[in-house]
Amino acid sequence: MKKTLPKRDRKGRFVKKKSNILKAKTTNLRTTATICNPNTDPKKVVRAFRDVTSQNLSQREIRGLTKSGGAHLIVVELDNRNEAAYVGRVDGKGPHIFLIDPRFISEETFTHEVIHALQQYDPKRPSLDKELTIYPLSWEDVTLKEALTEAETIARVKKIDPTADNYYKDIKKDNPQYPSEKEMKKEDRKRLTGENDTPKGEKSVKIVHKKFKNLRISKFKYPKSKLTAKQQLKTKTIKRR
Repeated sequence: MKKTLPKRDRKGRFVKKKSNILKAKTTNLRTTATICNPNTDPKKVVRAFRDVTSQNLSQREIRGLTKSGGAHLIVVELDNRNEAAYVGRVDGKGPHIFLIDPRFISEETFTHEVIHALQQYDPKRPSLDKELTIYPLSWEDVTLKEALTEAETIARVKKIDPTADNYYKDIKKDNPQYPSEKEMKKEDRKRLTGENDTPKGEKSVKIVHKKFKNLRISKFKYPKSKLTAKQQLKTKTIKRR
């Protein structure tokens, strides 16, 4: 048989043959887990986390988090106030670490905590998001950060969970004249995206920052904060002028 010699360019260098195989899109965030609860299946937790992130994050966001280390879930029972927490990366290296209480494994919990990671590592996020990741933070800044994150969570998830209403319980406590916690959450979802639209990536961020002042969640305030999220946002706006 006649052998086909490899092609060379004008300078005599071998020319690499182009592949017809397209590079596959990243659809899953690289994820591992440490389980501190004997009743929790690590494979199910990882699968659920990947399903949620592939559904509620853009491909660019998934690639960015995977490139910066992926995700490591630590499933452990937390105190009564915390359902989950984004810890960050150890010395800026390795995977993004998330603490997840096994009693609160859900689409909203996963989405909320991943948004915290995006606020810190996604270069496309607004400057305000970046500012709110530089510790130490005042209670007023923590209030604003959590309210913005919750608003974005409500915008991104496929279906809101009316029973996951911790932030709205605090709002109702400070404003007893407001509708029920469940109704406020449904109202915010409708104001953000309507009934069915669930934006991802930069689109969801822009919607939240545009409509935040008119949301019920903007009235959220931690007990130790002197200002609501909406009031704290006004101080940020004044500083930038």
